[in-house]
Order: sequence, then C-alpha cells, then structure tokens
Amino acid sequence: MKPLLTSLLVSAVLFQAPAAFSQDRGGRDNHGPIRPGDNRPGNDRHDDHRDNDRYERDRRDREERDRRDREERDRREREERDRRRHNPPRRDPNPPPRYPDYPRHPTYPSHPNYPTYPNYPTYPTPPSSYDNSVYFSDITRRSGGEWVRVNFSYASYVDHVRAYASSASIMVHEAILHTQSGRQLVIRNLASQMLYPGNSYTSEYITAGERIVAIDLRLESYGNYGDVRLTVSSSNGAPQIYAVRYP
Repeated sequence: MKPLLTSLLVSAVLFQAPAAFSQDRGGRDNHGPIRPGDNRPGNDRHDDHRDNDRYERDRRDREERDRRDREERDRREREERDRRRHNPPRRDPNPPPRYPDYPRHPTYPSHPNYPTYPNYPTYPTPPSSYDNSVYFSDITRRSGGEWVRVNFSYASYVDHVRAYASSASIMVHEAILHTQSGRQLVIRNLASQMLYPGNSYTSEYITAGERIVAIDLRLESYGNYGDVRLTVSSSNGAPQIYAVRYP
C-alpha cells in the first residue's frame, strides 16, 4: 500500500512542477534560462550584443574577400608580366595581305566646265582735281609790267592756281580773283612773287566760297622777254578758260 501511495505522490509532484516553475517572482512566464540568440522580452542587451557580433563578423568577411581578390589580381598581373618578358609575341613571317586603305579625302568627279564670261570692264579712277592751262608769251619788260587775264567760259570753283616761267624771270606784281558776285580776292602766294625759269609756283588753297569768273595778273619780265604758263585746278571738273591780253 505504501509503495502505491508513494508513486501517486511522486506523479502528482511531477505533474505540478511545470506549472509551479512557469511563474516567476514578478508574475511573468519563465521559459527557462536565457540562451544567446533568444528573442524574449527584457533581453534587449543580448539582442544588441548579437547584432554587433554579426556586423563585426560580416565586416571581417568582406575584408577577407577583398584581400583575397587583391592577392589574386596581383598574382595574375605578375604572371602576365613574366609571360610577356620571357615569351615575347612573335611576328608572323607570312602576314595576311593588307588591303589598301580608303583615301582620307576621296576625289569625286569634277563638275562640268561651265563657260567663263569676261570680267566687267574696270574704269579708271577719276582724278581728285581737273586742270586746264593757258599760255602767255613775250611778257613785256616795261617798268610796272602789263595786265593779263584768264577768263572763264563758265563760272567755276577754283582750288589752286599754278604759274610756270620759261626763258626769263618774271615778276608777278599783283594776282587777283574775280568772283561771280563781283568780289575781288588777292592770291597771296603769287602776288609779289618772282618766277624763276624752270620753276613752278602754286597758290594757296582758294576758299572763295563761290565760283570764279576771271583771274587778273600784272606781270613784268626781267632780262629778256619771258613766257609764262598759268594752270587752274578745280575738283568740280576741268575749268573752261582762255587767255586775254590788254594792249
């Protein structure tokens, strides 16, 4: 009888043991001792430690793979250098035929020859001024000289008056311009000027501001009867002039 009771008591104790051990002091379930890697409430510190271990393990693995890759790459490069050093590439004694290269600048058939037309005629450049001259011979040797006139067929603008003496020296006592409005202007560079043979003398630039109708000069020859040529220049066309002598 005692053995039967003893066995029943032991069975009751063993049957109640999981329920007794399932309650901890705080009233929470206790599933036994905590092992590394268990995800249970209140085990945050062990979770952080496990994550750190895993990250560290992954980092060491990556570094190891990189190191092995570098070593393998260096080994292959050394082998390739050694192979090229000891076994240089050989040239084929009979290379295949080489086809001609295409021209860099291909030539295309030329265009048909079109008829060439003559160039337009080139006209001479007009002169900057137009000249016309009159000639007076046998200028008197009389004291005080004589008056001569250069008449204009048409009133014209005048830029310069040039005088050229030959065969004798000629004294220009007076040189006067007559304008279209009746004014009289003195040619300063020619008035009271001695004209030596073979030399040309030019007046100043005439700024009358209007057209000229006549030019009067009082001339006197020295040593011999002299000759003089008077040239009138104009930028508005060749002046139409003629010589007049007074008795």
